[in-house]
Amino acid sequence: MTPPLTLRYCRPTARPGGPSTGSLDPTTGIAFWAVSSLPSSVTPPVTYSTTFTATSAAQSTYSQPISTTTVEQSTACSSAPTPSPTPSTTTTPSPSATPTTSPPAQPSICSAAAQPQPAGHGNSTLNSYSLYSNTVTTNSVAVSPLAFGLSAPSATTLYDYSTDLHTAGATAGRVLRGSSAAAGTPPTSLVDWRFTPSPTANFFDATLRVWVLNTGATTVTATLGAYSSANAFTQWQSGSKVVAGASSSCFQAVDIPLASPGNGNGNGDKTGANGQMSLRLTSTADVTLAYGIQSANSTLLVPVS
Repeated sequence: MTPPLTLRYCRPTARPGGPSTGSLDPTTGIAFWAVSSLPSSVTPPVTYSTTFTATSAAQSTYSQPISTTTVEQSTACSSAPTPSPTPSTTTTPSPSATPTTSPPAQPSICSAAAQPQPAGHGNSTLNSYSLYSNTVTTNSVAVSPLAFGLSAPSATTLYDYSTDLHTAGATAGRVLRGSSAAAGTPPTSLVDWRFTPSPTANFFDATLRVWVLNTGATTVTATLGAYSSANAFTQWQSGSKVVAGASSSCFQAVDIPLASPGNGNGNGDKTGANGQMSLRLTSTADVTLAYGIQSANSTLLVPVS
């Protein structure tokens, strides 16, 4: 039996281009207190379990549960006595650790200069959005959409984000299949990251840095826009970068300036009520992407007012 619960939590401070609903970025934490009240018909002692679940707004099938057990005593609480060691003449074997997914061999990350910044606009604030992976502790199949947000990643290990697309075993990073069409097909030839900002925030022309591992020449295209509450996509701005065939086996920083054919540096763009900002990525040839880790933090720089 689980009694009624009352939740109290600390809501994140809103800022231009930030979440207006108290959204929680994947690499951050939030403090909350749950207060339970036993019905008068229940007499302690009683033990019950409660499971709290956090669900991704961008990917509703991805969630993380955490469970807790509560004991309601029939007497006042007191400090537990310190147990005395019990002598033993036999050795109890230690339990085996729960097996976890082993990360693939870690790639090299090329050195790079600072990411170019977009032009400012009036009293706008330059926001830095990090592209997140759908997992930071295990390998996974290719997933789209993903999430991006204002917190930089804390992970240091690059897992295989597309086990279903890698043909030579676990390989660090995310495969993006080549596509002749800019639209591509998710999740194989298009990756889509989404974020829910304040509906009144104005977004201006941006720059994107994404870490790419490629063998032959390719053109990488980034498109920034918004999904409406009816799930209709509207393009705001886009940009492409020709990437020459790599002479080394490290992930290289590819910087793509984005520009709007309309009001990119004029009035800015808004998602509107219940809308989501969306960043799409395609490539004309197969590449591998790195994101969601400190050493290869793929980021979108956007002036916001």
